[in-house]
Amino acid sequence: MKKLLDENGGRMKQVNIVEETGWSKSKVSMLLSEMEDEGDISKLRVGRENIISLEGHEPDAAGSPLEE
Repeated sequence: MKKLLDENGGRMKQVNIVEETGWSKSKVSMLLSEMEDEGDISKLRVGRENIISLEGHEPDAAGSPLEE
């Protein structure tokens, strides 16, 4: 999944990951949660969608205010 994100500029909507992989929504969600726990990706909730970003590809507004 990292390769897929990398090929798409490091950031994708979760729904597009489901479409690209052909995996179920629950499988993608579970894998993304594991990747997030390991610090490989971050999830940003926008409306009813999740934007998935590789580390270093997060939108500027998604950064923690504690990070300088």
